[in-house]
Amino acid sequence: MNLQKLILKGLLFSLLLPFVLLFPSISYAKPQPSLHAAYIKDGDLWIKNGHKDQRITSDKNNSYPLWSSDGTRVAYLKNESDLWVYYPKRKTRHHIATRVSNVQWAPQENILAYKMDSVLNVSDLRTWEPSPFRNAAFGIDNYSWLPDGNGFLASSSANLLPDGWTKPQLFKVFLNPDLSTKEVKEFFSIPTTLIYDGVTVMSIGTSSFKWSSDKKWIAFIVTQTASLSADGNMLTVLSSDGKQLLPLGVILDQSQWLGWAPSGLKIASIQGSGREATQNKALTVQSPPSTQPMVFTPTGYVDVDFTWKYDDNFIVSRMKAFRITEDSTQSEYPALYRIIGQNDQVKITAPPDGFGDFYPQFHTRLQKLTWVRSNESKTSVWMSDPVEKRTSIWINNIDAVPDYYGQRDWSAVLDFCD
Repeated sequence: MNLQKLILKGLLFSLLLPFVLLFPSISYAKPQPSLHAAYIKDGDLWIKNGHKDQRITSDKNNSYPLWSSDGTRVAYLKNESDLWVYYPKRKTRHHIATRVSNVQWAPQENILAYKMDSVLNVSDLRTWEPSPFRNAAFGIDNYSWLPDGNGFLASSSANLLPDGWTKPQLFKVFLNPDLSTKEVKEFFSIPTTLIYDGVTVMSIGTSSFKWSSDKKWIAFIVTQTASLSADGNMLTVLSSDGKQLLPLGVILDQSQWLGWAPSGLKIASIQGSGREATQNKALTVQSPPSTQPMVFTPTGYVDVDFTWKYDDNFIVSRMKAFRITEDSTQSEYPALYRIIGQNDQVKITAPPDGFGDFYPQFHTRLQKLTWVRSNESKTSVWMSDPVEKRTSIWINNIDAVPDYYGQRDWSAVLDFCD
């Protein structure tokens, strides 16, 4: 019996030997990382994983999908204010809270923050069963997680008193490991008015907050009263030690219109007064503490979205400027342009007549560019390789978003996880 086994082994080796000599090492391709998306289609939440689309809800009226930092959970709103969380691996979902706004995941952990009126709350979703929410702070206008995830930078709005407006205040809210509030520290008082290049803005509230790559500067928008805010607010940066506040220019209350470079100390923003995004809106770059602007938008054009690609490279959504009137319809639609310098700007997409290319997003880890192509009634998500040579539709027929004087908030229907 042993002799037969030896003979069989010898025969098998002699058969395999030529292949071993021809292919001395066989390597197996590692699975390539893929881009995930959560999106709204016909009012329902869907998830895209690589090439696979999966419908999650069937109850309509869902919006604002938001991936957790590790891609294991998706928060979303039903009926505009009911907060739910879906777990893709378990295919389960949980109702978290009602009357909710301004939902934000912690940067490193599965902890969810959100506002209920002026109360900032947190829910612990680090396990598969959500725990009851905790109150983190009261009297909050806006907030963002601190970069290390141990609390928040939050603002309170100014109040009108008999002798005038009070000042908006910034606070740091620190959390204990169990998410109870450890400490609240007053951080900075915003002056009652801010001035840049002869333009004065009232300080009533703030947008959320964005940190530079070195965490030394914090960018945010100081907002005015509702009627004034529709036409202009002040882009502002504050040093992280709270010692230096710099107004940088007039901007609408669109937090997606400002963003720090991936590394280095540059902030890009779409600046310009007037509520119409279709005129007087220009991509501007500044490098604090210098407030000197470098404008990249040619005369006669407007930029309505942008994404950093590298520290000296943008992708912008750009179109010819035009004025919106009550009886007019959209007459111009944007295409995407790659910008490396003021004199190196190249058009990289050509949408069909009546369609525009919006919401460019560069996914650094995957080296992919995505954007939304829409004509209001038909909307899809497109993708290209790093050099913008090969392009294709990635997601068909997502919902469009409302257009307010040319301003569109695509986060209401689309979020990515890479």
